[in-house]
Amino acid sequence: MKYELEPYNRNCSDEVLLGDLKSVAQRLGQSRVTRDDYERHGRFSHATISRRFGSWNAALEKAGLGVQKRNNIPSEELLADLKTVAKRLGKSSLTSCEYSKHGSFSVAAMQSRFGSWNVALVKAGLAVPHRKHIPRDEMLAELKRVANFIGGSTVTIKEFRLHGSFGDGRLTDEFGSWANALAAAGLQPPVGWKPKTTDEELLENMARVWEHVGRQPRLADFRPPVSRFSHAPYVSRYGSWRKALEAFVAVANCMEADKDSGGTDGSASGVFSAAANTETEDEKSAKRIEVVSPEPAQAALPSRRKTPRNPSWRLKFFVMRRDNFKCCCCGKSPALEPGLILEVDHKNAWESGGETLMNNLQTLCRGCNRGKSNLPMHA
Repeated sequence: MKYELEPYNRNCSDEVLLGDLKSVAQRLGQSRVTRDDYERHGRFSHATISRRFGSWNAALEKAGLGVQKRNNIPSEELLADLKTVAKRLGKSSLTSCEYSKHGSFSVAAMQSRFGSWNVALVKAGLAVPHRKHIPRDEMLAELKRVANFIGGSTVTIKEFRLHGSFGDGRLTDEFGSWANALAAAGLQPPVGWKPKTTDEELLENMARVWEHVGRQPRLADFRPPVSRFSHAPYVSRYGSWRKALEAFVAVANCMEADKDSGGTDGSASGVFSAAANTETEDEKSAKRIEVVSPEPAQAALPSRRKTPRNPSWRLKFFVMRRDNFKCCCCGKSPALEPGLILEVDHKNAWESGGETLMNNLQTLCRGCNRGKSNLPMHA
């Protein structure tokens, strides 16, 4: 494959650059073109055009288009233009989208000067389009309309504020987040958007760090490669580092509370619903620790397993905490020997019929676990 550079845009003639500006304006049906509009629909960079003609406004004037922005525009002139557009459209009020298409100035100039779009309308003697209850279908339809208007597969909050008929807050309140609203409208999430970290992911990460250091973790322990996250998401989610630790301990203790009370979801439902709702089979089996006896090493392999081979992160944490985060064979602990890796081992090997139950699991350091292999070890 041969790689070739496109022609250097600075060598284009003035006529070509101005012609493309006019073409974009015609395609959008507007009397002026913003830098953002041109960046999405034009052939060249807006910086190339600004450098050629001295400024973006100078290029717009050369192309016979309306000037996007003037410095220090009198408030009276801004308000007069609002009234003029409303009169031309025969309306007692205007949306920011309508003004963006027909006005002489930018919506941003109005918002910057008067504080908000609604305040500008009031000062111009126009009605404020305020509706308390907008149907979800109408919200989604407006999102799609703005996406079609700007010619993209997604809409940023900034773009919706500029072109939408109502505030972006209505959408985030209704759907929980901007990304959820876009998904409901069948649009793509914004570039660089990442799903919000779930409570379950934070909880599992906390357990992994706790196991690694063999003690209550501190802020400095939350660094890669041990931790997927810094301490910041915990503080943000729970309000403080201490509250994050308290929430984790409450959920980690919920299994014992469930066992004692005979409940099914225990105290976790009020503290960490995500964890309580994702209980796995091995965790349920661990609750039956007092009524299930460990199977002997020589027992025949059952035809159907009661538990999965690998313990869940919750069950691993319970086992290590019971064993004081120490190797049950040599007594070593990561708290005293940084870098020591603890693992959860089946006392009665899985291959010999041992189940993944708390009374058949023990904490071993990696060296002892490799040395034990599948040999039986009774508590």
